[in-house]
Amino acid sequence: MLFTSLAFVVLVVVTLVIYYLLTTARWQVGVLIGASFLFYAWNFPLLLLLLLGSIVINWGVTSSLLQTDRRAGKKAIVTTGVVLNLGLLAFFKYSPLLGRTFFPDASAVGEFLLAIPLPIGISFFTFQGISLVVDVYRGRELELQPPQKKPAALLRTVAFYLAFFPQLVAGPIVKAHEFLPQIRRKYFRDINWEAAFSALVTGYFLKMVVADNLKD
Repeated sequence: MLFTSLAFVVLVVVTLVIYYLLTTARWQVGVLIGASFLFYAWNFPLLLLLLLGSIVINWGVTSSLLQTDRRAGKKAIVTTGVVLNLGLLAFFKYSPLLGRTFFPDASAVGEFLLAIPLPIGISFFTFQGISLVVDVYRGRELELQPPQKKPAALLRTVAFYLAFFPQLVAGPIVKAHEFLPQIRRKYFRDINWEAAFSALVTGYFLKMVVADNLKD
């Protein structure tokens, strides 16, 4: 789904209306997660499985870090988390190269590796996953509110952080310790419309007038 498409505009408007009609942070976050999944799966629904896999991996690593007190244990867990995240990225990014290098002749394995696409946004949510596990390892999990540390609530928090659609496929990469403390109840009356409108106009100008023309 392109940021300049009608589908994206409809998604943003519908999400905005539903979001501010809800009265609890939990349900507001749920709406944003649902919108993010729809956004990511819009053109290639199967890619949603990859995003869900990344969410589950980082949730499992984060949960283990929160439940472990031993420093040695934490170090092993965070190392595993970083390796899993980088391994996922490397598999999709370098599979065609491996296919051409090690399977030059036509073979089922070579054709499979060559056919693997580079999923959109994978670098962004991979490095955000690394930011999450590293921040938790460093003790910044204390910035989470107590309810967010429960398994189901933590899964919701991790999903929200990794899948947040406004920056899922175009960045910037947001560090966990900067993003997570912002998860709280939002009110319609608190919207700074002038700043929001200015940011939208500036962003669309840079995208449609500057970036798109430079690309051509």
